Amino acid sequence: MFSLCRGCNFKLSLYFQMKEIEECIEEMLIRLDEFCAMTDMIRSDTSNLLEEMIPFIKAKVSEMNNVYTKVDKLEVCCLRYIRLDQKSMLSSRFSSVEVFKKILTIKNYHTVIRN
Repeated sequence: MFSLCRGCNFKLSLYFQMKEIEECIEEMLIRLDEFCAMTDMIRSDTSNLLEEMIPFIKAKVSEMNNVYTKVDKLEVCCLRYIRLDQKSMLSSRFSSVEVFKKILTIKNYHTVIRN
């Protein structure tokens, strides 16, 4: 009888150990399922990025390159206009009559100073 109780104790001990192992395995399976769900979500996001967002970004880059080209052309046009405007201002400011007058005044001023 003593040996039977001893055997029962051993069986109970084994039962509880098995129960702990089963719970541990169950917990690991739950974690594994969560991990798989997370990797599926990442994979889905990655494929969404590759299939939809990258072509969208490439199209936007192409559009922006066109905008940059137009801005460069506009900048060149503005610089030409500014140079033309400066030349016209200079030419109107220093017409031949004006230049003569200024030269004469400067020469007269220098002769007055020298004397």
